[in-house]
Amino acid sequence: MLTIKPDRKPDPGGTGRMIEDFWGPSLKLLSDMKFLEKLKIYDKDNIAPAVMDKIRAKFVHFLVTIENCL
Repeated sequence: MLTIKPDRKPDPGGTGRMIEDFWGPSLKLLSDMKFLEKLKIYDKDNIAPAVMDKIRAKFVHFLVTIENCL
């Protein structure tokens, strides 16, 4: 949502492929002194459709119902 790009690193599994590593960029983001202020003023009502598609693909796996939560 904040358009932070991941670092690309070699796969530790030894496949020879590059993987996206979000740890380094996440540390930079969290160490920003104005991070909390940026979150407070973030325009949550106008998130780009491409970003919403990525969020839905990764985090919405099932329909949350009362039956699922019990």
